[in-house]
Amino acid sequence: MLNTKEEIEAWLIEMGIKNYTINDDLTVNTRTGVDLRNKGLTEIPIQFNRVGYHFDCSHNELTSLNGCPRKVVGCFYCNHNKLTNLEGCPVELVGHLFGGSSDFNCSYNKLTSLKGCIEIIDGDFWCEGNEIDDFKYLPKEINGKFHAKYAETFEEAQYLQQIALDEEVLTKMVSNIVEPTKRKKSQPV
Repeated sequence: MLNTKEEIEAWLIEMGIKNYTINDDLTVNTRTGVDLRNKGLTEIPIQFNRVGYHFDCSHNELTSLNGCPRKVVGCFYCNHNKLTNLEGCPVELVGHLFGGSSDFNCSYNKLTSLKGCIEIIDGDFWCEGNEIDDFKYLPKEINGKFHAKYAETFEEAQYLQQIALDEEVLTKMVSNIVEPTKRKKSQPV
């Protein structure tokens, strides 16, 4: 992470980001959207706090969402990166002032889990093109369409989530069973 206001401001200017405020804790608020698409980024070297419109860090080489905003007023796009989980994604997405929804797109990464995913998505949730085998961390609420490889609807994904949770409980139960001591062949039954 960049450590001074001067370094942060230089990076924001280099990325073409305008209408921003660098807070005392060195997080950044913007009144407009942030477009970091196709910048060749391997990391986001600053910490965004609140973004006033869409946040798009798609089509990069990101392996982590560290630095992404905590709140986005609009949509969040982190598709086409190298992410294996969603830790560091926004904790809040809200519809923008013009009445649009708040879509979340994490498609075409290397996700095997939705760990770290936001809990409520007001719009569509796109996670296709990944190898997700663990729906345990599925958002609690998706108010738009659900797009994934293994499920075509949010209800199907919730079913897969329940199977994953049931399987986890079953595995724990089985691992807690003590195998009975084997009897020697010479012992009577």
